[in-house]
Formats: sequence, C-alpha cells, structure tokens
Amino acid sequence: MLYLNICRLISVDISQGYLFRATNKAGHISDKPFIGSSVYDRFKQYLKDAGLDGGETPHSLRAGRSITLELLGLSKSDIAKHIGWRSTSMVDHYNDLEQIVKPGHTAEVLSSSASPQASSSTTQDAISSYQDVNELKNFSPVFP
Repeated sequence: MLYLNICRLISVDISQGYLFRATNKAGHISDKPFIGSSVYDRFKQYLKDAGLDGGETPHSLRAGRSITLELLGLSKSDIAKHIGWRSTSMVDHYNDLEQIVKPGHTAEVLSSSASPQASSSTTQDAISSYQDVNELKNFSPVFP
C-alpha cells in the first residue's frame, strides 16, 4: 500500500505499463522496467531490512511459486503460463515432487525440525517467527 501511495503522491501512473520502474541517473522515474540486477539488489535489500534474508533470490520466488501451484492442484500448462515459461518442461524441472517430498529429504527434515514439541526456547522462537511470516502477520495488503 505504501508503494501505491507514494506513486500517487509523486504523480506516477502505474495503472498502465510496469508496476516497478527504473530511475535514471538524475533520480527521475522512467517508463522502463527494472533490469535483472536492480530487481535482485532491491529484493535482497528488502529482505535484509525485514530481517528475513536467508539466501533467497528473486529466482527462489519463481521456483517456490511453481511448486506451490502444483501442490495446490493446478495443471502444468496453467503453471507454465502463469510463471511465463514457454513449455511444461520447466515445471517438470523445478517440480520434481517425488524428490521434494521424499522421506529423508528437504521437506521432511524441515517439517520434523519445526515440531511443536521442540524443547528449546530458541527453537520455539524460530518456529513462531517462521509461522508469523508464513501466515503473513504484520504484512499489509497492497491492493485492498
């Protein structure tokens, strides 16, 4: 919401064109999109500012979204179209669900490490913090 309010205050119309825009050397907002490195730099800075930087990249969002959409039951063609991939082969590449949910692999290890029966207060704090982020607590909707 803050971003939208700022855009209104500085008279930047985001109803058309790119939602996030680059600035020129003079600091004026242009109608050009970000380049990849700008997206990466800003994303990393936002995570650091929020105290959430755990090594994620903008690419992590794309891969994670693909897995989430498949787990929610969307077709591979719908996932590819939504993410911007030209074929479902990329969905197959990122969504090897047999490997993701395989016993002893990442999903199981993470799941068992976040057990509600965990004893240490540090572990409980970490679980609580993760749950707050996962449930989007303290986040405001961008489009009310």
